[in-house]
Amino acid sequence: PTSALHEGSSPPGCFRAAQSRSLFMGALSSFAGCVEGVFIGEPPSWVDKAKQPGATSQLAFISQQPDYLAYLSGKNLVFSPAFVWVVVMLADYWAFPYDFEEAKELRWAWVSRRVFTTVALTIAFYGFFHVMVDVLGAASRPYDPHRAKRPYNLQKTLHNMWYTALGAAQWALWECGFMYCYATGRIRMSEINSIFGVIGTMLLMSWFILWRDIHFYFAHRIMHVQCIYKYVHALHHRNTDIEPFAGLSMHPVEHLYYFSCALLPIYLPALSPFIVKFIGMHALLSPAAGHSGWEDCWQSDQFHYAHHKYFDCNYGVVGLPLDLWFGTLRDRLNEHVDNDHTKTVKNSKDPKATLQGSPDIGTLYYHVFTLLCALLSVAACAEWEGLDRWAPATVAATLAFGPLIIGAVITVCTTRASLEKPRRTLLYPFHNEPILGVFGLHVLASVAMTAVPVYHAMHMFLAPPGEGIQSALYGK
Repeated sequence: PTSALHEGSSPPGCFRAAQSRSLFMGALSSFAGCVEGVFIGEPPSWVDKAKQPGATSQLAFISQQPDYLAYLSGKNLVFSPAFVWVVVMLADYWAFPYDFEEAKELRWAWVSRRVFTTVALTIAFYGFFHVMVDVLGAASRPYDPHRAKRPYNLQKTLHNMWYTALGAAQWALWECGFMYCYATGRIRMSEINSIFGVIGTMLLMSWFILWRDIHFYFAHRIMHVQCIYKYVHALHHRNTDIEPFAGLSMHPVEHLYYFSCALLPIYLPALSPFIVKFIGMHALLSPAAGHSGWEDCWQSDQFHYAHHKYFDCNYGVVGLPLDLWFGTLRDRLNEHVDNDHTKTVKNSKDPKATLQGSPDIGTLYYHVFTLLCALLSVAACAEWEGLDRWAPATVAATLAFGPLIIGAVITVCTTRASLEKPRRTLLYPFHNEPILGVFGLHVLASVAMTAVPVYHAMHMFLAPPGEGIQSALYGK
């Protein structure tokens, strides 16, 4: 009877209905990684909007990570930006499906077609966020307080677009390589022919997001070792006030190790091509909005913005606090103390982010070597005459380990007094870490997750069917 209810209260059924609606609306508001139901215009929920952008500490939020349930249950595929990448992946596959019959032979026609469509898709995706935040002004909380006052930097945009296109083209070539290996039996294919197969594939995609986060930390950290950073990763750090195209603006050698996250399937007994495509699409598209440089943009990343600003911190991602565990965390940007609006704003931010100018002699030597590595790989894939003397293992090792070794050699040869302080010359900013401790652990893990998969993937691609790493592990 209603007389049993306190005055002004609602019936229990109404309360449960209101609670269900509240939960539903709460879930809907974070769908696909958006905040309060919008993609642009709201900062993450942990941000104190009374403070300047970037000034809110992330320590409390990071200390609660990782959310293993989100990784393992598939939640990350729905209530995170990964949902968008899955949709883009499926749309790309629907428009340009894999033709494994055609892929049995390497032909310029189908390879160039996939390279072109992948580059076009990538430029369009990154371009959308670039236009929204830097041209149309859809966001309002830049991490750099002078960003809105600074003239548009076309040189920087063209620089970043060029290297983004190179990265997209390289991933497309890896994708073509996988198609060829699947088509010729070099990799075993797992078919999706039931609802259980669909569910299992979706769960695997979510689990591989955890792998992506682990891989990114170790692949990124080794890029900061001085003898590699100087010739490779420094290009990415030409951007300190980052913008969307800066996300994939990397040296081709860094692209090589960055996309090695998608090579893990070669160590598994069998896997659906959709898993490979998802990992690649995740790596291809995730840097875009994460490098927007705005606190109230979808997938805003204060954590990584601090890395670009301060260099020696935040090598990983927020969701997997490896930086907290290894002592390289920076939880916020410094508060901006600048109330003088008459101060002159620099017209050119990030002046090194340009396609103009010439490299120093050490960088030139490194570029020549890496170009030779690329030509050797292309020639081996095309089976040019005379390369039969080069064993697949030799070509694969040159491509996988050569860029790391030659970086150290050129650094020693071109750095004054390099032998007086060899550890600082080669290993800065990790020169004070024990080689048989934290530093050695990171290098071994980094090489195992980047160069080794590149070696095995390239060897499998060049060697006859049945001689690759998958056959060695599980039999022909």
